[in-house]
Amino acid sequence: MPAYLALVGLAAPSLLVLTWWVHRPGLAELPGLLVLLALGAASARLRDVEGEAQIDLSFTAAILLAAIPMSGPFGAAILGALIPLLDVRPVPTVARLFNSAMTCLVGGLSGLSYLAFGGWVPVPAGADGRELLMHVAVPLVGADIVLCLINAALVGVMIWLHEEPGWRLLLEPFLATLPVYLGYALTAFLFVVLWEQVGLGALAAAFIVAPLLLARWAYVQYIAESRSRQRIIDALAAAGHSPAGAERRARRIEAILRIFEPGLELSRRAANAVRYGALLHDIGMVAIPRETDRRQAGELTAADLRILRSHPVTGQQVLHDIGFLRDAAAAVRHHHERWDGTGYPDGLAGPAIPLPARVLAIVDAFEARAWRDSGPTRPVQWQAALDELRRRSGSDFDPALVQTFERLITDSPDGSLDVPDRADPQAQEPATAPLRARRGAGKRLRHADPLVGDAIALAQQRGILPPAGRHADQAPPAPTRVPAAISGRWLFAWLGLLFLGVLFVESDRAAFPAPEHATLIIFFATLVLTERFRIQLLWRLPTAPTAAAAGIAFAMTTGLPDHDALGIATWQIVGVVVAAQLLDWFTARRHGSPTERREAAADAVIRTGSVTIVSVLVRDVPWPGGPLAQQLLGWPQWLQAILLTIIVCLVLLAESPARVWARSRGERLAWARETTAEISVGAGLGIAIAATAVVLAMAERVLGLAAIPLLLVPLSVSQLAFGRYLQTRHTYRQIVRALSRLPELAGRVPAGHAEAVAAVAVGIGVRLGLRERELAALESAAMLHDTGQLGLTRPLPRGATVLAAPSDQEHIARQGARIVDYTGTFSDVADIVRHQAVPYHRVIGARIGLPLGARIVKVANAYVDYLGEEARDPAQAIERLYLGLGHEFDPRVVRACEALMLEGEQAWGSPAAVPSADRVLRGSRLSAGIPRSAQPK
Repeated sequence: MPAYLALVGLAAPSLLVLTWWVHRPGLAELPGLLVLLALGAASARLRDVEGEAQIDLSFTAAILLAAIPMSGPFGAAILGALIPLLDVRPVPTVARLFNSAMTCLVGGLSGLSYLAFGGWVPVPAGADGRELLMHVAVPLVGADIVLCLINAALVGVMIWLHEEPGWRLLLEPFLATLPVYLGYALTAFLFVVLWEQVGLGALAAAFIVAPLLLARWAYVQYIAESRSRQRIIDALAAAGHSPAGAERRARRIEAILRIFEPGLELSRRAANAVRYGALLHDIGMVAIPRETDRRQAGELTAADLRILRSHPVTGQQVLHDIGFLRDAAAAVRHHHERWDGTGYPDGLAGPAIPLPARVLAIVDAFEARAWRDSGPTRPVQWQAALDELRRRSGSDFDPALVQTFERLITDSPDGSLDVPDRADPQAQEPATAPLRARRGAGKRLRHADPLVGDAIALAQQRGILPPAGRHADQAPPAPTRVPAAISGRWLFAWLGLLFLGVLFVESDRAAFPAPEHATLIIFFATLVLTERFRIQLLWRLPTAPTAAAAGIAFAMTTGLPDHDALGIATWQIVGVVVAAQLLDWFTARRHGSPTERREAAADAVIRTGSVTIVSVLVRDVPWPGGPLAQQLLGWPQWLQAILLTIIVCLVLLAESPARVWARSRGERLAWARETTAEISVGAGLGIAIAATAVVLAMAERVLGLAAIPLLLVPLSVSQLAFGRYLQTRHTYRQIVRALSRLPELAGRVPAGHAEAVAAVAVGIGVRLGLRERELAALESAAMLHDTGQLGLTRPLPRGATVLAAPSDQEHIARQGARIVDYTGTFSDVADIVRHQAVPYHRVIGARIGLPLGARIVKVANAYVDYLGEEARDPAQAIERLYLGLGHEFDPRVVRACEALMLEGEQAWGSPAAVPSADRVLRGSRLSAGIPRSAQPK
C-alpha cells in the first residue's frame, strides 16, 4: 500500500509536466478555468455521498471533462489536483494527497485521450453544429470512458491491496457509475457550447448546474434513506421477535450464513433474499398464541400444529408489500418446505422450492438442533445437528446444499459460531428488551426443529390436518401496485434513438419541403418519447418534466441555423404538443385507473396552456418594436437568457393555482396555503425545467436540432434521481404499513384499525392546517401507534387503548416509540408515538411541549375505539370525546374531529367504513374522499 501511494503521488507531477508540454494554456483560457475551479470548490464543499456501491456523486468528473476542451489536458490535470485539496471535511493528510494525485491523473490522462480522439483545444468560436459534434462531443464521450476506466482501475487497486474482494466488487463501481459518467460527458459538452458558441460566459454554469444540483439533492435523499434499509429490517425483526432470545437466535443464524454463503455462488438478488429472510423468517410467529409458543414438540395438539403451519404465510403477508423484500417474502413463505414435498405450507418439492428458502431451511434447522435453548452462546450439539442434517438429506433438505454446508461448517475455525452476550442488555436489544421483561422469560418452542415438521407431516398424512397446498392455507397475496419506475436505461436509449433521427434529418434537410417541417417532426418525436416518463412529487399531479421543458423550448425557439424559426406559428406549436399528448393518451394513459386518467388529462391541459402562453408572449404579442423573439436576437446573450428564464418561471408559477384546483376536484380549500405548498414542493423541479428550456432554445442556434436530445440529458438525470427518491419514499410507506399490521396479525387490535385511525388523523390534520411533511409524519404515527401492544402480557379488549389504564397506555406509547426509533429514520414519527398517551391537562398544567400530532393521534384513536364501543354510532363517539374535553383531549382537535364528521356525506359508522388515508390525502389533502353527512347533527 505505501508503495502504491508513492507511485501515484510521483506520477501526478510527471503528468502535469507532460500535459504542459502537449498544450500550454493561454491567458484567454484562464477565465473558464477559474469558473470551473469555483464550481469544483463548491462541489468539494458538498458532502460526498456514497451509494450502495460506494460511488461518489460529486460533480468533479463533469468539471474535469468541461475543462478539457476549454484549457486542454493541463487544465483538467491542474483542476484535478486542486479540487480535492479544497475539501473541508476532516480527511487525513495522506488520503487528501492521494485523492489529489489520483484526480490529477484521471483529468490529465482523459485530456490526452481527448486529443487522441481528434478533439479541439480550444474550440473555435465560429464552428457549426456538426463540427462541434464531431470534434468536441464525440471525443469527450471517448475521454469520459477513459476517465471512468482509469478511475475504476485506481480505486480497484486500492481496494484489492486492502482486501482481495473478487472481480464482482472490483467491476461493480465501474458498471454502476458508467451511465452517470456518460451523462457528465454531455453536460460538459453543453457547458463548452454555452460558454463560447452561445456566448453566455460564466452564466452557463448556472444553467447547467441547476439540474445537476436538483439531481444531487434527490440522490442524497435516496442514498440517505437507502442506508437506513438495514435498520428498518432490524426494526421489523425486533417488532416481530419480541419473545426472549429471538435476537440472539437471529445473530446465530447470521453467523452461520457468513460461513455458508461464500460456497453457494448466489446472485446478488438471491443473496439479499437469504440475508433478509434470515432476519425476518420467523416474523409470522408474532401471531402464535403464548400457550402454543411455550409447548415442546411432543406436547403440540392438532390445533397447535394448524397454527404453527400458518406462520410462514403470516410472515409473507407482513412482507409482501415491501418492494425490496419481495424475494425475501417468498423465502419466508417456503422455508419450511421439504425436498420430498411433505413440508408446509404449499407442499413444494425439489427444485420447485426457491433456492433462498432451501438455504434458509438448512441454516434454521441447524441452529435449532445445535443450540438446545436460547441461553448458551456456543453450539452445544454441533455434531448432533450435522448428523441430523445428513440423515435428512434428500428427504427434508437439498442434498447438494447439505453436502456444501457440512464441508464449510466442518472446515470453519473454532469459535466462528460463538455468539457472545453483550454486557448491557438494554444496548443488546434496545427495541425489545423491555418487551421481554414484561412478557416473561422461559423456554420457547423450537419450531424449526425437524421433529416439529415431522409432527405436521404426520398430521397431514393421517388427515388430522388438510394436505399441504394453497387450498389448505391462504394463497400468497397479490403484491400491491407500485408506482411505475422511471427506467434510466430506456430513457437514455430513446434519447439516443432521437439523436440518430436528428442526425438523419440534419444530413438531408433539403429533402423536406420546408425546413420548418423538420423542426416540427423532431419536436413531435421528442414530445412523444418524453411523455412516457413521469414523476409525481408528494400529492401533486403527476407530470412529465422533460416533455414540459421540450414543449416550452419549442415555443421559445428564436432562430435555428439556415432558417427563420418565426415561420412556425403558435397554432402549429400547440398542435404538435397536443398531438403528442393525444398519442401518449391512447397508447398508455387511457389504460390507467379513473383517477390516473383524470390527473393525466389535467396535467396535459395545464402544460399545454403554459406552452401556449409562452409562445404567445414570445411570438405573437405586438411589443414595441415587434415580436419579442425578433428583438431578443439583438440583445446580449446573457440578457436574453435571463429574460427568457424570468418569463418561463412566471408561467410555471402561474400553473400552481390551476394544479391545486385540479387536485381539489372542486372542494373548498385554503387557496393561499395550498398554492404556497404547491410552489414549495415543485420549486426545484420548476427551476430545472426553466433552465433546460431556455438553454435548449438558445443552443439550437448553434447546434441545430441536435441540441434537443443533448440538452434534455441533464433534466433527464434529474428526473431519474427524483424517480429513485420517490420509489424510496414509497418503500417507506410500505414498511410503515407492514409494521402497522403486526398488532393485527397478533390479534391485539381489530383488522383495519390502523388504517381507520390514520384516515381520521389525516383528516383532522388537514382541517388544522398541517403542512405536507407534517401530514406525512402524522399518517405514519397513526399507522404505528399500536405497535407497543405487542409487548402486553394480556391483550386489551378489542385492542381499545382508550379504555386501558393510564400506565398501560404509557407503556404502549413508550414501546411503540422504541420500535420506531430502532429504524433510525422516523424521528418525528417516534416523537408523536411516544407522546400519544399524554393527557391534555398535563400539557396545560405542566406547560410541556406536546406535539400537535400526538394530540391528533390521541383523539383519532379514541374516536375509532369509541365507534367500536358505541355500536358504531358516530354521534355517541363524538359525545364521549366531549366528556374528556380539556382533560384527556385537546378541545381544538376534538372540535376539528367533530367538524370533519359533520361535513361527511354519510357518517363514518364503523372503522371499516372510514376511507383509507391514501384516499383522504389524494383527495387533495381536503375533505375530498371524506364522507359528508346527509343530515347535519
